[in-house]
Amino acid sequence: MRKSANLYCNTKPTLPMLTLLELTACLGHLYPASKILQFLDIFDSFFENTITTTTRSLARYGHQSLRSWFRFLRNSYDWIAIRVHIFGRFCFDPERVYIYVADETVEGKSGKSSHGLAKFYSSTAVKAINGVCFFALSLVDVKSKTSFLLGVQQVIYTAADKLRIAESKAKKANQNQAKKEGFISPKGRKKGTKNKVKTENPTASFRAFKSMFNRVTDSITNICSKIAISYLVVDTAYGTLAYQELADAKKLHIISKFKSVASLYFPFEGENSAKGRPCIYGKKVNTCLLPNSCLKQV
Repeated sequence: MRKSANLYCNTKPTLPMLTLLELTACLGHLYPASKILQFLDIFDSFFENTITTTTRSLARYGHQSLRSWFRFLRNSYDWIAIRVHIFGRFCFDPERVYIYVADETVEGKSGKSSHGLAKFYSSTAVKAINGVCFFALSLVDVKSKTSFLLGVQQVIYTAADKLRIAESKAKKANQNQAKKEGFISPKGRKKGTKNKVKTENPTASFRAFKSMFNRVTDSITNICSKIAISYLVVDTAYGTLAYQELADAKKLHIISKFKSVASLYFPFEGENSAKGRPCIYGKKVNTCLLPNSCLKQV
């Protein structure tokens, strides 16, 4: 006899035990009833499977044939909309405070045929490893400290990314070779680099985050109209101008740490001379001795 898989959402203490049929009832306007029944059978197969998870093993525990599994995987589904609808129907509380949290994870993988396989830096291995990388965005309930995963996007290197990485490695190799030969490069940044107009970050990680972030924020705004999110929490590597401009477009503030090479400057408040380029930067900010005008709360 087949077991009925139950899921429980612990955000609201009064929420009863929910079956998969009740959870997927809110997806009626996204997909037809036949597709939802197929979802339910596939979900049951995942819960009942006790061996290695493959399409063949999942087909043994469900009513769908192996060919039906292949047809299901061939189609594309808006998983972000599915997650947001379930969150808005069963977990959203307008009286709670929510924040966005984003980060990427690397899973080591051998072989050569996996989609998106490349070298990514793994903080666990403390080096670049062969594997696949995924950027994830969650909505966190501040009071209950519960995370709701809403979006996942795989980081894919294009031919331009691989060429840029190869050029960067060659440049570093030339610099190391020059140091061995006794050439001393000038210290500091080149003149004028501080005032250079910075373009959008071309990295594959930023492209994946931008695509996923825009889709998640738009879905949240449309489905949960009463939600008010003001902050985006990211790692130090993403506390850059490109991510800041992306957050500003959605009226969000970034919570992160500065890189060790980052510097802050006050805006120039004096009078510019008639000759030359107008000054943009004022005095450098000392984060250890901030003026009282910058303090909000003590």
